[in-house]
Amino acid sequence: MERIGGTEGARGYRLGRAGVSLWVLWNEDGALHLPGEAGEQVATYALAVGEGSTSVRVTTAVTEVGAEPGSESRPVEDGEVVLELGAAPVFVVGE
Repeated sequence: MERIGGTEGARGYRLGRAGVSLWVLWNEDGALHLPGEAGEQVATYALAVGEGSTSVRVTTAVTEVGAEPGSESRPVEDGEVVLELGAAPVFVVGE
């Protein structure tokens, strides 16, 4: 397990097993915000996933009762994928 980020900005962890990485990331702006709450800060973050990946699957954590997780494929360019991070964690795994 590898920690990503400091006390503010993009934070999270990279977990790896059997050659597969899973990243869990969110934006930490130093104030307590619930997902979707007014005042929540959203930040753009370029996650380095490695040159061997061409796309990743990005899934947003469920924050509302009865909601389904949002999931989409994102392209990797020059070994990075660009993410919009808020208070709700996003899960990133290579495809």
